[in-house]
This record gives sequence, structure tokens and C-alpha cells, in this order.
Amino acid sequence: MLNDKGIDVVAKVTPARNSPGLFTKEDFAIDTDNNTVTCPASNTVSIKAANSKKNRVASFRSFCQTCPLKEKCTTSHIGRTISVNAYETELAAARKYQKTPEFQNIYKKKRPIVERKIAHITKSLWGGRKARTRGLKRVSTDLYTRCGIINLKRLAVLQVFHDGSQWKVAPT
Repeated sequence: MLNDKGIDVVAKVTPARNSPGLFTKEDFAIDTDNNTVTCPASNTVSIKAANSKKNRVASFRSFCQTCPLKEKCTTSHIGRTISVNAYETELAAARKYQKTPEFQNIYKKKRPIVERKIAHITKSLWGGRKARTRGLKRVSTDLYTRCGIINLKRLAVLQVFHDGSQWKVAPT
């Protein structure tokens, strides 16, 4: 969605997980156009609605009991179920892209800056991750103050100043 608007997202997508040694979601062929999922043993099932609007599921229950790959796929006695997000195509593309050297170079440059600032906001001298006050207005004021001070410290490090008409960086 953001890419359609010309915004490049530089964030890692949560990896597909399963118990160690078992197939992950990435090992299944998810076809959102035809609403099907095909397992590593080439069994294909339909994607069905789940209990929410965004998520759907593909259940391999009927195939798992006799499947020769069951030990590599699931420990469940019921069988394997794959959750399919409404944005599955975008998530799969993002997972694939984040494995490329291009993404890794961009991420290395941007991630430390963002993560460091989040760490500064949650430093223990500010009360850590817990609010020092009660009430939305007071907590918001405290957060805005923290962010303002962090930004002012950054401007001081960069030697940025205002000369009365515009912002400038001090000559080095």
C-alpha cells in the first residue's frame, strides 16, 4: 500500500516460524489469486474464512494422517493449518526482498539511527518503559518533553543553529 504511494518501507517483516526442523509457511505455495495453498507434499487445499476479516486459514487435516512428510511438517495430531493474512502477497514479497543485498545495505544504514533514538526515549533515567506519571495528558507531555530534549541534543551535536532568519550548520 505504501509502495503504491511512492513510500519505500525499510522495516523487517516477521519471519515465518515453526518448530525447529519443521517446514515453515515459506515452504508452502500460497496462491491468493486462486485462494489455494499447496504443501511441500503437493497437496492443495482451499483457503477458507477464519474468525476475522483479515485472516483466513488453509487446513491440511485430511492429508496429514497419511502424508510421508508429516514428521517434517507438524507435530499436531490434527494436522497442519496455515494462516493466510489479507496482505500475504505483500508480506511474501517483503520477506523475499529483505534477503537481498540491496535491502540489507539500506537497513544497515537506517536501522541503527531509529533503534538508537527509541533506546534514548526509553532510557532508565527517564523512567524506563514505564510512565512516570498518570493520565494521558501528563504521559503525553512527558513523552513530548523527552522527544524534544533528544532532538535538541541532536541539533547540538550537529552544531545546528538559528541565525534569526534560517537554520544553519556551523562550519567545521
